[in-house]
Amino acid sequence: LLRWVYWLLSAYQIKHSFPVRVLGNVFAKKYNNFSKICMLIFFKAPFVFELRVLMDWVFTDTTLTFFRWLEVEDVFVTTFILACTRAGEKKDKIKRGQIQKIFPSKAVYASVLVILLLIIWGPILLFSFVQSAQLPTTLTHAKTVIQLGNFLPIFDAGQIDIEENPITDCTKFNDEFVKCLCTSFSSDSYNLNNVTFSGSSESVWSITPPGRKQMREELLEMDNSFSMSTEVAFTRYSAEASGFAPTSIGDFQRPLSNQSRTLLAAKLNETSDSKPVELASIYPRAFYIDNLGVASVTQIQDSCFPKTEDDLYMTLYVNLVNDPDYPDILQWWTVSNERRETNFSIYTVSEKVVPDVLSSVASYGIVGLYVTFVLLVASQLKSAFTGYASKIMWQEIPDVSTLQKITLEMYLCRETKHFQLEEDLYSQLQYLYRSPETMVKNTRFKVD
Repeated sequence: LLRWVYWLLSAYQIKHSFPVRVLGNVFAKKYNNFSKICMLIFFKAPFVFELRVLMDWVFTDTTLTFFRWLEVEDVFVTTFILACTRAGEKKDKIKRGQIQKIFPSKAVYASVLVILLLIIWGPILLFSFVQSAQLPTTLTHAKTVIQLGNFLPIFDAGQIDIEENPITDCTKFNDEFVKCLCTSFSSDSYNLNNVTFSGSSESVWSITPPGRKQMREELLEMDNSFSMSTEVAFTRYSAEASGFAPTSIGDFQRPLSNQSRTLLAAKLNETSDSKPVELASIYPRAFYIDNLGVASVTQIQDSCFPKTEDDLYMTLYVNLVNDPDYPDILQWWTVSNERRETNFSIYTVSEKVVPDVLSSVASYGIVGLYVTFVLLVASQLKSAFTGYASKIMWQEIPDVSTLQKITLEMYLCRETKHFQLEEDLYSQLQYLYRSPETMVKNTRFKVD
């Protein structure tokens, strides 16, 4: 079959022989809307027009420089598109004083108007959809470490309970702070969870006697500040999203009051009683967990505007417990937020995450979408909708047959090796474009 097609095409070529010359472009044989669209596609397609012009100039004998060749090619394409436009106007036979029809003229540009409105409002609607499609994450693990000064941590424990379902109904809470969290961080974008930590440290406090003595001395030096440092780590999981940090870490410090320092120093004595020490307003009641892997209290403080520190920080009761069998060797600390409790609870506000299928859109943000998409389209439209006043002389030529004839004759001169005539024709074309009066005279409508 392939050989049969090859022989058929070869016979057709032998019968009609090779073309002696090819003038212009393959799309420039007829003046109609189809040829106009093909020429526009050819002219606007990336690298197509440029490659064709470069190859023609390199492999064709000519007296023109490359930039003069470009001028001729540009004149040919421009005049051909104008010729197609004029041919369409003659075919439509639009009379003087006749208004533009709804179809197809106004219908086409009405669709352009709709597209522009979609481009302007599209990023907002798309970003709103992304925000509404956010998914909650599951808080799987929580851990806290408490340290006094620069000494060994006194408390290291994980959670014993995390509410499986986020808190959505805050009317059942009498605590104004919890109600503030629900109001400031809506369930549409955030998860509010309650986390309960074990009250007993998971690690034995193995400080040396010299270190213990130094800690007691620093606690009693009231002229120097002494703080309690806390580190927290929260681990989240989502089956449908991965564009977030699975582990969020945070740390903060709070200074100890003189009374708390005195009681802690006494607690370090072997002769102290077993009563817990009260550390007032020392531990945050809530943490904000973002998708970048940071847990902090700044957003909580900025959103809820607590009247006093007691509203944002809770009081802890710490106690040093000795093993009855090994009182001098095995010791650990206990922490609670009530005197009679054996654990303590906090709240976490975690950001919801965007599904993987929409993560690329969400990563830009609303500002990024407008900068990269809307402003790019706007700049292109601005160039397409302005500058027409300076183009009237060249785009409103009534009859381009004279210009088309000159360019076609230049193509013919190259084929027949009449290079002097090619130069003369180029000079004539250049003179027409440099003389508006001559251009008007040679491009007016021919009266039969």
